[in-house]
Amino acid sequence: MLKNNTLLKIISLICAILLWAYVMGAVDPEIRGKVSDVSISVVNQDELAQEGLAVVPGEDMTVDVVIEGSRSLVQKAKKSGMTAYIDVSDCSVGSNTCDIVVNTPNNISVDSMSEETFQIEVEEIVSEEKPVVIEFADDADDAEDGRVPWILSVESESIEVSGAESIVVDVTSVVGTISSGAVSDESGKWVYVPLTAVDKDGEAVEGASVDVESVRVQVALLSLKTVSVDISLANLEDGYEADVSGSVEVEIVGSEHALSEIDEISGTADMTDVTESGEINVELNLPYGVYLYNGDSEVTVTVELTEE
Repeated sequence: MLKNNTLLKIISLICAILLWAYVMGAVDPEIRGKVSDVSISVVNQDELAQEGLAVVPGEDMTVDVVIEGSRSLVQKAKKSGMTAYIDVSDCSVGSNTCDIVVNTPNNISVDSMSEETFQIEVEEIVSEEKPVVIEFADDADDAEDGRVPWILSVESESIEVSGAESIVVDVTSVVGTISSGAVSDESGKWVYVPLTAVDKDGEAVEGASVDVESVRVQVALLSLKTVSVDISLANLEDGYEADVSGSVEVEIVGSEHALSEIDEISGTADMTDVTESGEINVELNLPYGVYLYNGDSEVTVTVELTEE
């Protein structure tokens, strides 16, 4: 009797499994499924632009969606992902509430959403000139065999940036990056460098549009050399004597031929209105085609003043 009950239980379990497999595979029942972090895009921004308006991009434009349909279609939609959008064609300056529309596959419906609307900010479009900054990629920064990549000329010193007012305000410069592969010889060649509007931290500013996508830059691979500076003092105040304390050396770059003829360069320290000893800025007299390496750094000299 016990054996018969055990056998019946096994047969019942097998039948249940087979029935479940049939329902799942053949019948394909209706189910619900959640799709998280569905990306929300913004459509018809061109219509706003015609009115001189622009959208301020949102930080987290996503929505969670519960969809309903056959099991196979719901699983397919969850695997491939979904998209949603908001239409801003009728928006005006200020805060606007826009309906979220989910793009659903055929025979799939939306059961519910974590949010049905999205707040979007719209501002007037402004345009401002921003400085162009050209940088070398990390792999082109260091001197190799005594030579360094160098920017000889940039076609444009500034580029117009446009977009929503609060977005353009965040833009500090328009940056282009050159890879080491673009710099091969000292004769100098022109290359096109893509541009990106960035903020004070060097991060790309979403929603900022640059007037041109790239700028022409002349680059070369120049030689690097350390030389001493012969310093002269100018405009020393009456009644004072001055002595330059210590020596000054700087690194310069240029063609190999130009640097071979240079062992020393001259520099001038302007003593106008200087009546105390201290550090004085030096203006270098660089020959044509020769540049100061790390040119953003100030060159200074210590000057000791004594009264006559």
